[in-house]
Amino acid sequence: MFVRHLHDPDKRVVANSILALGAYGSIEINNELAPFLHDPDNRVRANTVVALWPMWAPEKRKQIGALLMEMLESKILMYAQAGSMR
Repeated sequence: MFVRHLHDPDKRVVANSILALGAYGSIEINNELAPFLHDPDNRVRANTVVALWPMWAPEKRKQIGALLMEMLESKILMYAQAGSMR
């Protein structure tokens, strides 16, 4: 149901759909969400980290953690704020 919203033009819809899909916690959903770790929108990336964190193995968590740290250390305020809200 929410998968179709992953390509909505409104990034808030995409970000909220990612959180909803992450609650399912399946491998299929994991594969759908992983590309959003590199989305240009800060909210989408942060929600993807939150959605994927519980599903990924420890070695993948290091990669996600590095992405989150990059957001937190960003000089661009909205990126840092998105990373800290999770």
